[in-house]
Amino acid sequence: MGYRRHRADSNQSGLVELLRLCGVSVVITSQVGGGLGDVVLGFRGKTHLAEIKNGQKWEYTKAQREFRRTWNGAPIEVLTSEDDVFNWVRKHRNG
Repeated sequence: MGYRRHRADSNQSGLVELLRLCGVSVVITSQVGGGLGDVVLGFRGKTHLAEIKNGQKWEYTKAQREFRRTWNGAPIEVLTSEDDVFNWVRKHRNG
């Protein structure tokens, strides 16, 4: 699997800040490449991978599609907005 660094989406810093304000531990992995999600999230004793995308019209890169195809862990969620962050926190707070 080739590893190519990519540029973080412009909304990443704001969504990461909001996640942290909601009590979520965040490690930014967007520079790792290879299709790995943009962030690793820790919340309520569980670890999650998430992809941060900007806006409604976005596509996965080839590396992201390949990573998702071969990933055997929990689903990688996509966060695009503050509403997505709040919904993610609610979902994982109760689950």
